[in-house]
Amino acid sequence: MGYELTKGTKLNNRYVIECTLGSGGFGTTYKAMDTLIDVPVAIKEYENSSEKDRKVAQREVKMAARFYALDGIASARDFFVVDSISYIVMEYVEGESLKKYVRNYGTMKGEDILTKLKPVIESLCVIHKEGIIHRDISPDNLMVTKGGSIQLIDFGEARNFEEQRNKELTLVYKRGYAPIEQCRQRGKQGAFTDVYSLCATIYFAVTGIDPDDSVERMIADHMKPLHEFYGTGLSDHEIHVIERGLSVDAKDRFQTMDELFEMLYEKKDLSEFSTDADKQNTTYHPFNTAHIMREIDTFYDKKKERKKGRTASKIFIAGLIAVLLVVVISVFQNKSEINKRPVVAAPQTTMPATSVPTPTATPYTVTIENYVGLEKKAAVENLKKLKDEGLTVRFQTKYSKKAKGTVIAQSIPAGKTYSDVSKKTLRLTISKGKKKIVATPRPTVTPKPVPKKKKSKVKFNGDLDSLS
Repeated sequence: MGYELTKGTKLNNRYVIECTLGSGGFGTTYKAMDTLIDVPVAIKEYENSSEKDRKVAQREVKMAARFYALDGIASARDFFVVDSISYIVMEYVEGESLKKYVRNYGTMKGEDILTKLKPVIESLCVIHKEGIIHRDISPDNLMVTKGGSIQLIDFGEARNFEEQRNKELTLVYKRGYAPIEQCRQRGKQGAFTDVYSLCATIYFAVTGIDPDDSVERMIADHMKPLHEFYGTGLSDHEIHVIERGLSVDAKDRFQTMDELFEMLYEKKDLSEFSTDADKQNTTYHPFNTAHIMREIDTFYDKKKERKKGRTASKIFIAGLIAVLLVVVISVFQNKSEINKRPVVAAPQTTMPATSVPTPTATPYTVTIENYVGLEKKAAVENLKKLKDEGLTVRFQTKYSKKAKGTVIAQSIPAGKTYSDVSKKTLRLTISKGKKKIVATPRPTVTPKPVPKKKKSKVKFNGDLDSLS
């Protein structure tokens, strides 16, 4: 279409557009009113819909509609085509994404996020048993409703992994939340793929930090472990479970969402579960970064040719990011002191000399974390490493609706990176709690004395008539 629908536009003689909710590689999502039953809905528009795009849209709506009755899943309601443009009508979830929620209100306590995610995880157990994996679980696709519950949205990348075992799955790569197997077109995917993304999402919710990219972790894992964060509200057992779900190698993760659920909510012992990848008859191959690089590069070229003249899709952008990441990885691969993992030699192919990147030193950087929402004690604990690097930390207080002692603002935004923090100052604003309103006493007014009336004295002269 090339443009956004305006307020008041009526689609399919039923849905009236109210506003734009957002745009992505596929097109635009709108909030609309279903005039037939008077309820708000979300409408997802697929721009420049080809026959293939329409099939993708139909597949998404069918998948989402299958799980209409499941808790924590935003359902699909309708599908139609207008002027060759495909539209999906979905349940409208009033609230904000988990990503925005954490950015606005600070990190969540472990007990809180696990309680809110419990219905979602239970529903994913059911969905996985149907052979469907979501493949795009992240804080962007989990909505926190006004009532405080969480719902999983967007089944646009969902696939039947049982039917696709011998076929190529499209490359979906959301930095920090996509496991390593999603970086490869022929990477074996399964329920363990969603396990990684879900655990990465929990990591973000309790720390306020996006997990490190799985491709970078494959070579040199420098991601800060959960147990090094102070004040997450997670038990040691829960931390170990989530960290295992974040294992780079798929065979080291829980193979099913059921296993993750049992470990988190039924507190089963970790030793009860084997890491044997043969549970799902899945074959895992040792990581070969050169081969991964060629796969993504080829995929990127095909998408570039096919998408010429169109808005870049989410996958297109993700492919570019993945290519850049793997180029960096190929440099690290030559450093044996970093990469101890045995690598299977790639098939001998002749590559142009220009395709080999010139090795460059990777600069050392430190990242400012998100401290908003933490108690002051927890923030101080998490700042120890940066203070050792020379960062100056200052505190100031301010009245607010937040609990007393909670960090409500920071002068340097989370995610900011520096090569040297020795000359930087981070100011954290700590809540003093609500300001008490003290009633001002009224001044005491002393009443003036009422003057006494003087009694008139009458002289009696013995004449009674004079008194009348």
